[in-house]
Amino acid sequence: MNPQRTPADLLALLQADAAFDRLLRAARALGLRHWCLAAGAVRNRAWDAWYGAGAEGFSDLDVDLVHFDPALPCEADARLQAQLQQSCPGPHWDVVNQAHVHRWFRCSEGRSIPANRSLTEALGTWPETATAVGVRLERDDRLSWVAPLGLTDLLMSQLRANPRCPDPHAFTHRLRDKRWLDRWPRLGFPPPR
Repeated sequence: MNPQRTPADLLALLQADAAFDRLLRAARALGLRHWCLAAGAVRNRAWDAWYGAGAEGFSDLDVDLVHFDPALPCEADARLQAQLQQSCPGPHWDVVNQAHVHRWFRCSEGRSIPANRSLTEALGTWPETATAVGVRLERDDRLSWVAPLGLTDLLMSQLRANPRCPDPHAFTHRLRDKRWLDRWPRLGFPPPR
């Protein structure tokens, strides 16, 4: 059984992480209105701190910066990514404007999904609940959350498929490809909600 963690535990962990603070400050310097660092940038930090990195061969060199701005063209993400690589080298930055994900999905998957109306709505469709958590550094240096599916599964180290994900096979594929159970063998699978 995994110990009961609280949002305050996660907040304290992230606030004490100088490398994470550096990433947040680089992202904030872009001046985007609606943004956060999300996915493995948050989940991996928490689970590695609480359970160790597990088996060898895992890397946290990818940092997902997601944002929402329908007025920015799709091509702007490449420019933003290059800016981050220059201002904060080391990790591989992956910048995605969630306002345009429906276009990518149509081209990549050959299916249409509705356009997201906000960053929160976009994260709410990600494949697993524990990954759909983002953190943002506010102007006053406070950390704020974007967690449309809540923090419970991240805090309890639970792997749960998100029924709102447009790709019903994404969770199973990611579970296999990302090898989370090799890295963190103490992860659990809660009963469906």
